Amino acid sequence: MHLTNIMASSLDGKISTSALESDLDRKQYGFINEDDQNLLRNEVSLADAMIVGAQTVRANNQLFELKNTSGQYPSWVIFTRNGLGQEHFFWKQKHAQIILVSPTKLEKKDYWTDATENIAYEQKPPGVFVLNYLQSKNLQKLLLFGGGEINRIFYNENLVDSLLLTIAPMFIGKSSASQLVDPELASLVHFDLISLQASTNHVFLKYNVKK
Repeated sequence: MHLTNIMASSLDGKISTSALESDLDRKQYGFINEDDQNLLRNEVSLADAMIVGAQTVRANNQLFELKNTSGQYPSWVIFTRNGLGQEHFFWKQKHAQIILVSPTKLEKKDYWTDATENIAYEQKPPGVFVLNYLQSKNLQKLLLFGGGEINRIFYNENLVDSLLLTIAPMFIGKSSASQLVDPELASLVHFDLISLQASTNHVFLKYNVKK
């Protein structure tokens, strides 16, 4: 099993200017570019599952409709405390398996798709609980797609294997803006740089996490 954190960040470590900001919004003001999107699509095409927070899917309101190299759609593992409302478009996307991860069991809703599951970690470490569950489903190539609170869970539990990071050529400069990891980590995380590429003013970095 391999867990890759894939993110885009400003030079001051922010991942968006405001809550519920979509990828389209970020592309319009130059935070991400087409090469970044191509990188993301390529990684999704290799993934068995995407791990995200509820805010991430609320912001984009839909799930990628990209099959992986096995001809399957990646599962979407969504952390949520209280569930996700019926108003979201992705409930109409019947292609994807949705795994809702919550502290306690959620009440099943009639708008959930047939492929929707809910797993509750209760008092267990949430990151380890989720990875053990996905491993039991033979899902091996995992993408951690944030936001900052979800990233923090997996870094704190020393579960991230690699980081693909796009650096956007800007300062956001808002203390309220979401960060790559939010809030603070319990201890330092160190990385080994594997590769570096540039596209116009964006920089693409690949790291392995030092264990």
